[in-house]
Amino acid sequence: MTLIRIAAAALETSAAARATIRSARRCPVSHLDRRAAIAQAPSRNSSSKASTTPQKEVHTHQTLARQYGLFFTHESSPGTPFFQPNGWRIVQKLLRVVRDLYDRQGYNEVCSPQIYSEALWKTSGHWDNYRSEMFGVEGYRERDLRETAGASAHGTSCPAHAHEHGHEGAAEHSHDGSGLKPMNCPGHCLMFAHEERSYRDLPIRYAEFSPLHRNEPSGSLSGLTRVRRFHQDDAHVFCTPEQVSTEILTMLGMLRSAYETFGFPSSALELVLSTRPDKSIGSADEWTKAEDALRAALDASHLAWSPNEGDGAFYGPKIDVRLVDALGRKHQTATIQLDFQLPRRFELHFKNEAGEPERPVMIHRAILGSAERFMAILLEAGQGEWPFWLSPRQAIVIPVGRNPAVKEYAQRVRQALALGDTLDLTVPLSQDSTQESTTSTSADAAKVEQNIAKLAQELLRRSGRTLQHFHVEVDSTAERLDKRVRRAEVGRINFVLVVGEKEMENGTVNVRARSREDPTPVDDGAAASQTIEEGRTGWEKVVKKDMGEWKVEKLRDLFCYLDSHHL
Repeated sequence: MTLIRIAAAALETSAAARATIRSARRCPVSHLDRRAAIAQAPSRNSSSKASTTPQKEVHTHQTLARQYGLFFTHESSPGTPFFQPNGWRIVQKLLRVVRDLYDRQGYNEVCSPQIYSEALWKTSGHWDNYRSEMFGVEGYRERDLRETAGASAHGTSCPAHAHEHGHEGAAEHSHDGSGLKPMNCPGHCLMFAHEERSYRDLPIRYAEFSPLHRNEPSGSLSGLTRVRRFHQDDAHVFCTPEQVSTEILTMLGMLRSAYETFGFPSSALELVLSTRPDKSIGSADEWTKAEDALRAALDASHLAWSPNEGDGAFYGPKIDVRLVDALGRKHQTATIQLDFQLPRRFELHFKNEAGEPERPVMIHRAILGSAERFMAILLEAGQGEWPFWLSPRQAIVIPVGRNPAVKEYAQRVRQALALGDTLDLTVPLSQDSTQESTTSTSADAAKVEQNIAKLAQELLRRSGRTLQHFHVEVDSTAERLDKRVRRAEVGRINFVLVVGEKEMENGTVNVRARSREDPTPVDDGAAASQTIEEGRTGWEKVVKKDMGEWKVEKLRDLFCYLDSHHL
């Protein structure tokens, strides 16, 4: 509760809010400690329990994913996770952190094709150096034609359907094969080459989040940490040689900012400089120049790093970042790669100040790396506990009592907290407005127009500011309150909000913050008499760690504060 109360108090004083955030970010706590502290401060008895409570088991991210409904895998598509709504919300929040950094640093998000011809992969060098890690792509029509051609060459009869496509199909078959992209760099080279470029345009920064595919061996596939399809915060910067140092230092600053947001201080990052591998392209002089540039940037960043001989990409050296997860395993996440080769192979150029063509330098960069792998690291670190801003299930509203108006009020609270909608009971709910309009008669047309006017006023009131959305649910099932609260605890929902007739009259909710400790079963015997028919009698005993009664507007302000400051 400590950080939540600090945040609530900070809403009154912006200076205090900024001081609180600066103080919190300076604390050299581990990722797991910070995550747990944000979720819920320890209870008054936690210090006495610490010495007697045994070490809790650390669950794998696969186990946690099943427990909290985040993702699953299926034999129909090995190495390709099926993200469920809760899991995909987390992925989008991870990428939002990177997008915020892009907005500050002048990156432009693009989208390039998934499939490229063999000719492009030969130009980029992937065909000779990376083909075994790629998936070939062939349409069934082309495969049938190829098999038919093979059968004809051996004097066997041709299937009737093989002639349906005529010369057009034969022409398609004569083309080279295609490959599913394992990375975005060749496509971004084509985007750079598509227009005339001047030195005034540089640096050009392309960013992309489209899925990538790599042909990982089936025996190495593991949950989210080793997959065949993944989403990477991939970016490529095209710049002049003089801009390289500034760009790399900026990237290292972005990296540090992002990792601190997720609770990893600089001391938790293991940076390595990976140099020229045995299988590579380009001259020794080009590699030396690129390695020296990365080495100078690392030294200027004042971050600890070490050499990693022979582990660079085939087209250039790179800075890799490794993180240690809750099980002691090291994962490569971020990477910064300097590349003189692809601009040469794609014949990229820009006009310098003298009006002459000059070759740009290309920098490959990812901050999180694979979003899937980064999510697995966070999941195992927090063991299913997410801070409010990153949580897939941020709040749940539980109406009590038999009054149907309370259930409608719970829905209005959900929309007010999730979307910033009005609590005015004279304004129809968004999901009901269409139905009401179509079923109304001329007798109540004036009322409909009045409601539309009020909705327009509400939209006008909310215009001019960035609207933050939160995931808020409603549990209006006909079960005992304690069971619904227990279900919310097990689901690791950050805030449980209980409403009854009193709250409906006051425009408030009773707020319970998620406990840091594992939820304990409710004594069904003691609570057996608590049924929905008995209304709110005794529910205060069920809702522990109570934050008290809050105005809905004030609670949304708290949600916005926690979200904006990554708490």
